[in-house]
Amino acid sequence: MRKQRNGWEIIMRILDTATISVSVTDIMYEVRVPHAFLQKFSRQLIGKGLLAETVEGRFRSYVITQKGSRLLKHLKQVKRLLG
Repeated sequence: MRKQRNGWEIIMRILDTATISVSVTDIMYEVRVPHAFLQKFSRQLIGKGLLAETVEGRFRSYVITQKGSRLLKHLKQVKRLLG
């Protein structure tokens, strides 16, 4: 049986995946979340300034911001301390 992930784990995986510019599909496959779920999380992360969105024609990509990188670093530290 697969362990259920919490929101922080999903956010951490999204930010970790977006350390380079990646497509929505790349994030979906890497994080293993459905498109609608990813849209909800990505809108929140963009709104908080943790993720940046780039649109070129029909292609949409995401990349972590400096603020997102700091949060990711702290989340990894917390996971390591609790893990």
